[in-house]
Amino acid sequence: MKKVAIILIISLLFCTVPTGCGTKEEHIPPATMPTGAATVNTGTAVTEATQEQEQDEVLEFDYKPGSMGVYVTADPSIKADSEVLDSITMTLSEKDKELTRHRVSDRQFDLIKNGCQTAGFVLVDIPREMLENAPDSWTDFETAVDHIAKQVMPDIYPSGSHISGGGHVEYRDISLPVYMTFMIEKTGAEPETTANYTHRIYIGEHYIYDFWYDEAWMSDGGATIMRSLVAPDIKPELNEHEPWSIHDFPDNPWASKD
Repeated sequence: MKKVAIILIISLLFCTVPTGCGTKEEHIPPATMPTGAATVNTGTAVTEATQEQEQDEVLEFDYKPGSMGVYVTADPSIKADSEVLDSITMTLSEKDKELTRHRVSDRQFDLIKNGCQTAGFVLVDIPREMLENAPDSWTDFETAVDHIAKQVMPDIYPSGSHISGGGHVEYRDISLPVYMTFMIEKTGAEPETTANYTHRIYIGEHYIYDFWYDEAWMSDGGATIMRSLVAPDIKPELNEHEPWSIHDFPDNPWASKD
């Protein structure tokens, strides 16, 4: 068993985080809007450029990207039935009640706040053996992260960002434990404009899911969403693992900085 370690998450804010009060939670139902258009709370819309899912598919967003300045998107080659992501339900804390869920495609839905893409779920294509090997060494972990990050954040990773943490933590109060977490930090900018995105990978029976969020906008670090998440395809037993951290890896290049 690997030693349980605390994952240090570097989170330097780029956007001002609106705050709220109280503990009331708001239920986020499955998306029911058809692919093609979904009205956001600012009166703008997200549209899919083509009906056919092709490698060169271009999505046009009428809302802004998050702190990285680029959109998180799913690989257009991934095929899935519409109910796969539509069946995911969750609740939000009072502080995140302004988040609005919008369906982008059969493999992606976004959570919008103040007209910005701030979080969401995307399906990812990754060999399961990569995920199984990720806890073994920094090299194996980096291989898995590279495979995912280059799919969903190709405009910022690895050219303008780097891995800033990761591992598997025991969430005792969350019924669907995430299998792996990794953080992508923006580089090449002044500290006040640095952004940090967290990606939490869930293994399903048929699909692999990336629940990501912009740390500048998610008030509770995604805890309420993870705690309340219900997804028929995601089974807890598929996501169970002894706790581990990249900070346990002797070959971790960031270990000396923590």
